[in-house]
Amino acid sequence: MNVHAIFRWFDHCALATLIRDSTWAFAALEVVHLLGLTLLLGSIAVLSFRLLGRGLKDQTVVEIALDTSPWTMIGLGTVTLTGIVMAVAEANRLYDSEPFFIKMVLFALAVILTFTFNRGLTKAEPSAGAALGGGIASLLLWFGVGFAGRAIAFF
Repeated sequence: MNVHAIFRWFDHCALATLIRDSTWAFAALEVVHLLGLTLLLGSIAVLSFRLLGRGLKDQTVVEIALDTSPWTMIGLGTVTLTGIVMAVAEANRLYDSEPFFIKMVLFALAVILTFTFNRGLTKAEPSAGAALGGGIASLLLWFGVGFAGRAIAFF
């Protein structure tokens, strides 16, 4: 079975039909998706800006990482679940969408960074170089996911 066949199968499944036939389902999913993205990017930004030496300097990186971790995971779970359901509803269109595939690559890289580097921050303070690199990489990847996701509507 090739990849296009999988996308066609998703596009014709009962969940996709249910969402497409509903007046409000896709819009409601999109609102929840954007709320999750806001929560995710907000928590990532707080930690990343601290890594870059900007803001919340009275707290350690470890403290901020511990405080933001639950919010990051809630946001990540929300965008993942709603994103999958929305993708199923328009799978055939997404198969030909270059921004969608860019978003998925950036999303995979950002999730790997979140579960490795960012989660490691809950245990120990990073070196200055690691903090700078991790903060920049995190912001670029996660905001890249958001921009690529927005581009899906235009291409």
